[in-house]
Amino acid sequence: MATILIVDDQPANRDFLVALLGHQGHRLLQASDGAEALAKVKVEQPDLVIADLLMPTMDGFEFVERLRADPAITQTKIIFSTAAYNIREVRPRALSCGVSYILSLPAKPRLILNVVNTALSLPDLSSAPPLIETSDPQHPWLPAGPQAFSMTRVEVVSLRLAALIECCRELMLEHDPARLLAQVCQVARELITARYAAVDLLEVEGESPRYFFSSGLDQELATRIGPPPAGHGLLGKLVNENRPIRLRDLSLAPEAAGFPPHYPAMASFLGMPIASPSRLYGRLYLTDKLGMPEFSEEDEWLAANLADQVALIYENALGYAKLQRHVAELERQAKEYAAALSQAEARLAPFNPTESSHDER
Repeated sequence: MATILIVDDQPANRDFLVALLGHQGHRLLQASDGAEALAKVKVEQPDLVIADLLMPTMDGFEFVERLRADPAITQTKIIFSTAAYNIREVRPRALSCGVSYILSLPAKPRLILNVVNTALSLPDLSSAPPLIETSDPQHPWLPAGPQAFSMTRVEVVSLRLAALIECCRELMLEHDPARLLAQVCQVARELITARYAAVDLLEVEGESPRYFFSSGLDQELATRIGPPPAGHGLLGKLVNENRPIRLRDLSLAPEAAGFPPHYPAMASFLGMPIASPSRLYGRLYLTDKLGMPEFSEEDEWLAANLADQVALIYENALGYAKLQRHVAELERQAKEYAAALSQAEARLAPFNPTESSHDER
């Protein structure tokens, strides 16, 4: 039996792994973000940590870097968990920080157990054992190497496109504009694999924000930052020019000024206007590509398609919300009319002869 810490901000993911690994007799601990996980690792010193790459407060890479910096827990074994279409991008950096296993979720329970059992049997991380992936249904147990992964670039792009399509289908089911945009923020960060993502919808083109959602920051910091000014700096340029912006290094871009105080340090940047053919609604932007120095053309293409779909879905959500408000107003008027009618009938009742008095006459 081993002590295993599951780190994931999605309760459903934690519950699944806890149920699966608990059935094997392991002692399971849980954490919802990197900061909480670091505290538990120091106290509990688990045999293994399964950490999601995309978490609030810090991503998986920063979590591992902080863990490795503490001599008391530096030898803790780590498995990254992520979506299958991100493995090829994050693998080099994962290996460089001493994480030799990447678990693609969702995966079959047998494959998850194989990865966990193999990780637990390693003598230490310094021997750099082969990285194991569970994303290929034909070869679910693949060591790293020149011939280890046979997927072509077209297949990888197709996989990410399929994920984009599935995300858009799920978003179309959401009719509340606020909840929709919160979901979009999380979807964009996971699909593009960025440290931080934000959606900023404007009340009127170029004016103050109506909705602002972020993913990748703890709630306290996000509240302190607040929405960025609509027409300033890089984000203002994104709205004013109504075109994508992709930068490798924000420190080399003078127009990067304009972010609110307390914004975290940022390197690479990818921004997209959210616009339908008839109107500009706002902006979607991501910073710090995980595992890579910059966002790719493929990332830009995926983000642009997501932003286009979001604009259309958002318009539908606004229309649905408007319809709901109209229906609610009709219901309110109907109740008021019924109440007024009832009161009028009550006032007229003493003047109407009853059936009993008619019989007496």
